[in-house]
Amino acid sequence: MHSEERPEDYDDKIEQIIPTYDENEKTFKPPEFSYRMGMKLDSYENFKAWGYISTDQRMLLSDEGEVYLRMDEQTFGFTPYIAMVIRIANGGGIQSTENRLSDLDIGLKKLVHQKIRPSVLNRVIMWLKRGRLSKGIDEE
Repeated sequence: MHSEERPEDYDDKIEQIIPTYDENEKTFKPPEFSYRMGMKLDSYENFKAWGYISTDQRMLLSDEGEVYLRMDEQTFGFTPYIAMVIRIANGGGIQSTENRLSDLDIGLKKLVHQKIRPSVLNRVIMWLKRGRLSKGIDEE
């Protein structure tokens, strides 16, 4: 390979989050077993440590102490009505695109207006206790 040639995977998008194992002590540690996570932007770079990801891939804790939660129907809990509205909106059929998008809006608004399930909320609080909010918020 000549120096001006690129490897075959140079333009590939690497979108998977890949666990890495770094024994360096970090300030922020998750409250449960998690994988050390790194990101690789292209084939020429090494993995850069980023944070931790829970084994179920629902929670992230960055090395800076930021906590992220995957927001989906399991976070809020699907009611049969919400499931039906979203299923109809995604079903296509004879509805116009405008009506389908309107139905999807209705279903998603109902979903995000639900309270976060108590088990999810308790877990988020556990992770937040291990993040930067537990260390105090810097005054601006």
